[in-house]
Amino acid sequence: MARAVVEEFLALPGVPEAPVRADELVLLSAPTPAHLAATASRLADWLAKGVDTVVLADVARALRVGRAAMPCRVVCLGRDVPQLVAELRRFADTRTGGGGLRCADLRAGAVDPLGLGAAPETRDYLAALWRGGRLEQLTLLWLSGVDVDWAAMEEGTGGPGAVPPPSVFLRQPLWLDPVEEQAG
Repeated sequence: MARAVVEEFLALPGVPEAPVRADELVLLSAPTPAHLAATASRLADWLAKGVDTVVLADVARALRVGRAAMPCRVVCLGRDVPQLVAELRRFADTRTGGGGLRCADLRAGAVDPLGLGAAPETRDYLAALWRGGRLEQLTLLWLSGVDVDWAAMEEGTGGPGAVPPPSVFLRQPLWLDPVEEQAG
């Protein structure tokens, strides 16, 4: 004989449930501001072409997990693809933050000024922020140069999904000026 008691689930007091993310954390980085603007423009064009088929969560995860963090950084908390496209195009045109974007250039300033990356507890702290949905704090830490291991925090959350276009190379002529002949 088997018996079962079925009743509603009640969350334990003091144990927060995993948050449902309304925004996706989209990260871009590049070696220079010009590269970053070109990458933002290219990503915006790619997203605009697939606006009806691209899943923002997949793109955001691929950008977080599949790309190396470089010194020039931009972060967008995006709710949908059209909003992200507009923000990226605005950034590509102005090279400034504002709206839903924040940016940083770590080439000249102190990277990780508080030394959090060296503390062994930082990884657990960052994971707790991620689980708690504290995207604003994660954004500020990443923009200040803290090395965030996104892959470790997102382990087991699925594959990379849509893979955005690679970073761009800036086309610049590198020819030397011709030597002028001196009249004798």
